[in-house]
Amino acid sequence: MTLVTYYLNNRGFYSEINNLILGYIYAIDNEYNFRVDSSTSKLYFQKGFEYYFESININNTNNKISKSLIINGVHCLNFKKIRLQNISFQKKRNITKNIIKYTDKANSEIQKVINRLNLPSNYTTFHVRRGDKIGEKPTLTWTTKSGKYEADRFEIDEYFLKINTKINNLFVMTDDFKVISDIKKYISSKKLNIKIYYLCDETDDGYSTLSLLQNKEYYDEKDVIKLLAEIEIAKNSYYFVGTFSSNVSRYVKLIHKNPKNCFSLDMLWFPE
Repeated sequence: MTLVTYYLNNRGFYSEINNLILGYIYAIDNEYNFRVDSSTSKLYFQKGFEYYFESININNTNNKISKSLIINGVHCLNFKKIRLQNISFQKKRNITKNIIKYTDKANSEIQKVINRLNLPSNYTTFHVRRGDKIGEKPTLTWTTKSGKYEADRFEIDEYFLKINTKINNLFVMTDDFKVISDIKKYISSKKLNIKIYYLCDETDDGYSTLSLLQNKEYYDEKDVIKLLAEIEIAKNSYYFVGTFSSNVSRYVKLIHKNPKNCFSLDMLWFPE
């Protein structure tokens, strides 16, 4: 029996989760054991993966472990082969729903955050990327060497134009409060009647993973719960507008109540 160990490291939260799902699919397709190890992750998982999520370990005790496969980051040789497999969107969606489940404690905290917003039943969500993802903050080494940033910058009007329908209520996912200010200005300039909801703090000005790691400033429980709450809110929105290049946006589409109502600004979702 082969044991697949997925090591969480210090990449983006949903980069880790999306790739963990692929590693899990690889394990079940090959009838391997599987476990998650978050001991090396400081950025998000200081309290461990199973503080926020139920265990997804596969432990078939009927067979001895004879071989180990380590998945440690998206650039390891074995994982490149795994990611190249043709896995359908529906298969990923079904497995994600089955394995990515919050613990009771985490779910309780997430619901408290969501309830404070008093969201209406019908709303649209925009996921607006800023910070290091578009080069506005110090970036990771691979980005600096390549001269390319992880994502393009999209302006506020492009989000509204993408769905081209009337919006009454809007939830905004962002790590830069200037985005909230820009959306308010846009709404005012167009004389639109839209109520905005958000969890972004006024002091947020776009994150830089590199700066956080260099300064040993890690996301605490409150930060992670807020991110998970944003995901839950986005999942239940009527329309969602984001970017395929974003692991956050790809994950939202994966679990969204109606994936066909999810729109990407930079490229088509793949696979559908």
